[in-house]
Amino acid sequence: MVLEADNGVSASSLLRTQGRQLTALITDAVLPGRSGIDIITEAHRWLPRLPVLMVTGHDEDLVGTQLAPVLRKPFGAKAFRDRVAALISEKRG
Repeated sequence: MVLEADNGVSASSLLRTQGRQLTALITDAVLPGRSGIDIITEAHRWLPRLPVLMVTGHDEDLVGTQLAPVLRKPFGAKAFRDRVAALISEKRG
């Protein structure tokens, strides 16, 4: 199951209300309302074992952050699937 948020505020709300049911968190670095970096910081604080992946199309979005592995845009479905599978596998390992 995939939970989708339209913006950073709703992503934060989903994280608080549904976070314990999540297998992984995937967020863009730039979101309306709150940044993906803010969401990742919250996830690390509330659910420190939750695997996180950040996607971005701009390296400048990442300046000063080492919060999560990054998948750079553009990417295809196979690259995304493989990266998420590895992220989940690392959690179990």
